[in-house]
Amino acid sequence: MVNDELLQHKLISDGELVSSDFCLSTAAILRDGGPWGQHFPEPVFDGPFKVITLRVLAEKHLKLTLEVAPSLYVDAIAFNVPELTQQPMKIIHAAYRLDVNEYRNEQKLQLMIEHIRIME
Repeated sequence: MVNDELLQHKLISDGELVSSDFCLSTAAILRDGGPWGQHFPEPVFDGPFKVITLRVLAEKHLKLTLEVAPSLYVDAIAFNVPELTQQPMKIIHAAYRLDVNEYRNEQKLQLMIEHIRIME
């Protein structure tokens, strides 16, 4: 039977990462640690970030550069968030997955953002 509790969206996090975890090797270990699926979800982490740059793509996606720690920056992308494309953001709290972005034979760490809460 469906009740109100079952209809509530809950985001479960594996916690906050330390700055040294924001690297390609950690992302690759997580990517290769699967198989990930319906009853074995890929790890999702959360934490606060300073927004350095923000671009809107196709009027509904956000491409960001986030400061993880002083002088440590990481690319991030949030898909299908049209409600956030006009919002100013300086500090966010994000739930994300670590990902290896491969483009033109170059690999870079990228955060795949699952949820954003604007702090400031």
